[in-house]
Amino acid sequence: RRWVALNAGATEGALMERIRDGRVVHIASHAETSPAFPMHSQIHLWPGDKDDGVVHLYEFQGRRVAADLVVLSGC
Repeated sequence: RRWVALNAGATEGALMERIRDGRVVHIASHAETSPAFPMHSQIHLWPGDKDDGVVHLYEFQGRRVAADLVVLSGC
């Protein structure tokens, strides 16, 4: 099943909900790396009702990710 989220549909909450089931995940968004603290590297999505739209790498710890492939296209 394919899911595409753009603009206000591409929230942190939506990503965290869908990443559990996707076999291929492709995120194209603004991203920032933190060489000194790699787990603080982040991608920027649309703010949602319960989140700020900034997803730090550490927020994926402990989450079930079913994907065989995850691609981040960030600038």
